[in-house]
Amino acid sequence: MIRHRRWLSLFLWCGFSQAVWVVVAQWCNLPPIFAFNINDLLDLNVYANGSFKYKKGLHVACLTTFWCLWKARNVVFVQVPCSVQKTVEDINALSFMWLWHMSKQPNISWEIWNGFKLHKPGS
Repeated sequence: MIRHRRWLSLFLWCGFSQAVWVVVAQWCNLPPIFAFNINDLLDLNVYANGSFKYKKGLHVACLTTFWCLWKARNVVFVQVPCSVQKTVEDINALSFMWLWHMSKQPNISWEIWNGFKLHKPGS
């Protein structure tokens, strides 16, 4: 139970994580995210409206956010300050790189990814 609370604190409850998720939601053209557990975040793409490409991009952005929050946590232990802006920039760049390199047809440009214009209805 204690370990579970640590994960929730790291990825959901701390102010830094919440600020990162707010910016990621804005970037992904989502309304504010209200997550009560980690599965709520992992399933964002399942319940989002949009094309397969949009949902895939959303899932990659979500997984990259977890990775970058974990990385930011480790940086704190060596007493290097981290910022929400730097973390979100890392999420944006790493998720693009991961999606582009892992895609069977890497036909996505940085401009499309940076604006998260992946065929979501109404955007």
